[in-house]
Amino acid sequence: MKITHWKHENVSLNGKVKNGGAVKTDVGIDFSTPDGNCGMDGCHCSDGHWMSICFGYNKKEKSVSGITINFGSRLELEETLDYNFIEETEEED
Repeated sequence: MKITHWKHENVSLNGKVKNGGAVKTDVGIDFSTPDGNCGMDGCHCSDGHWMSICFGYNKKEKSVSGITINFGSRLELEETLDYNFIEETEEED
């Protein structure tokens, strides 16, 4: 598993990047397809199995940032998602 932080600068509110292309600007989590890519035929922007968390658009900096977690296999991604990261606790009165 490899975790990387990313940031795209010079991004408009609608996701257009100044040097071409576009990025997601809303907060959210995206996953690779079962085959291990972004899902667009012929695209190699994000080969492999991954989970990407976008922190959303920063109006002041005109940027978008987040983290991407790359996995060695689809099985590793699925096993990680099956793991209970947050332990549920009951609130005391």
